[in-house]
Amino acid sequence: MNQLKKLRYASAVVFVSLLFTAGCTKTVYVTSTDAPTTTDAPTTTDAPAVTYATTTTDAPTGIRSGFTVNGYLIGPAADLSGADLYTASLTYADLSGADLSGANLAGANLSGADLSGADLSGANLSGASMRYADLSGANLAAAWLSEADLSYANLTGANLTGVNMQFGDMTYANLTDANMTDADLHRVLMQGATNPDGKKIPLTIGSTIDLPEYLTALTDKELSALQDEIVAALTELAIKTEFETEDAEWYQEGRLEEALAKIVTEQNRRDRKPKS
Repeated sequence: MNQLKKLRYASAVVFVSLLFTAGCTKTVYVTSTDAPTTTDAPTTTDAPAVTYATTTTDAPTGIRSGFTVNGYLIGPAADLSGADLYTASLTYADLSGADLSGANLAGANLSGADLSGADLSGANLSGASMRYADLSGANLAAAWLSEADLSYANLTGANLTGVNMQFGDMTYANLTDANMTDADLHRVLMQGATNPDGKKIPLTIGSTIDLPEYLTALTDKELSALQDEIVAALTELAIKTEFETEDAEWYQEGRLEEALAKIVTEQNRRDRKPKS
């Protein structure tokens, strides 16, 4: 009987051992076949969103820096004195506090750029676009700005001593507290600009004429009366010679001529309209 018990016990041990071994084998098999899924994890490192993130610095949607143009590193407080940046694309560039003295920026696009506190003294900015640029506190002494576009630019506290701005555009620019000693503003467009004393640039002849945004809202009689008023103002301006006309009056003349053309266009439209 004892021998039978021993045999049964031995059989049970063998059976349990087989089960344990089978279980271990299964466990090893499962873990080994699932393991390769972890080896595929590096495929996540191929995501282009990370490797190509630097391309966002070229998007002109916000202030940017850390990129190069013509071999020059663009950024705040950069030393770009005498740099050749002719027709360079520097939209929304962060050049705050940068040294651009004597640099060639003719024809460059600096729209929306941060040039606050920058040194642009003696720089060539002829034909450059600086629309909406921040030039507050910038030094532009003796800079060449002929035909440059500074419309809507912030020039608060800027040094514009001796600048040549002939035939430029400063419409709606903020010149509060700017130093404009000996600045040449011959034939500069100044509509809506703010004077250094914080007041809007005054206009003379025809400045009291109310030019509505939409001429279609006027009756035929009102449109005709406005046309007569503009013609009278233009006639008054024509009496003066070109050398006697102030820059503000020169701009006003262009503004009135443009309005007159729009009135004629509106009248022609009404004449073509079928009568009901």
